[in-house]
Amino acid sequence: MLCDYGCGQEAKYQFKNGKNCCSKNFRICPSMRNKGVSNYEKRSKKVICEYCKKTISHTAIKKHHRTCYLNPINIKKCKNCEKIVKHGNIFCSKKCSASYNNKGRTHSSKTKKKIRSSILSNYKNKKIPVKKIKCEICGLLHCNSRFCSIECYREFIKRNPGYYKKQSNSDYKQYKLDCMFRFNVYNYPDEFDLSLINKHGWYKASNRGNNLNGISRDHIFSITEGFKQNISSIIISHPANCQLMGHQKNNKKHTTCGIDIPKLKIKILKWNKKHQMKEIK
Repeated sequence: MLCDYGCGQEAKYQFKNGKNCCSKNFRICPSMRNKGVSNYEKRSKKVICEYCKKTISHTAIKKHHRTCYLNPINIKKCKNCEKIVKHGNIFCSKKCSASYNNKGRTHSSKTKKKIRSSILSNYKNKKIPVKKIKCEICGLLHCNSRFCSIECYREFIKRNPGYYKKQSNSDYKQYKLDCMFRFNVYNYPDEFDLSLINKHGWYKASNRGNNLNGISRDHIFSITEGFKQNISSIIISHPANCQLMGHQKNNKKHTTCGIDIPKLKIKILKWNKKHQMKEIK
């Protein structure tokens, strides 16, 4: 007796409904296993849309044809530029919607003045010609400080591996020691805000008093920039280059300078005249 489910094998089991089968469960029968394979292959097929040229599944192609925005029945154009619009929108972009809706708009004299002043303030710096500098690696003209891109900066570091490792440089160490302040802040009460010291106290490390929020003496023109520009340590260590600052804020400041060298020299001359100190050559 053959299997009633169409596999062509001998039937070994009989079910309650009277049908004979080759296995205990009719779903294990080879004919039942392969029953939905052909339909699955049809569903997995992909077809290209004749309007928008997108690849879509065989079962969803009819629905896509009905809703495709490039279908001649569904085509809608922008009110401003007459480009084809997707998904039932009125305009193709925000620019077109603004230009179309603001055609008949009128401004008062006050609003015109406000718009004019805001535009001039925003684009005032752009009218000034920018000086361009040659990149040290590739020679390209650019508006940055030294290098035109990160790639050139990395190439410079590869060529000069010890350039930024100042701590290992004995010259930098000696320069840093020479630039230390060697004066007493309390001798110049008119120049420094001593109330900060009375309020917060001097900075002390965790192993030497543990006052991490204390005040420290900061170089207005930093030591690292002075080392780069080969500036005398006498100028960097002068009291005119000193300011009182919280130690945490001083750490965040890092190597940034709050003054340039010409202004610092003028400040030193004024300081020397006021306090009758020797002039720096």
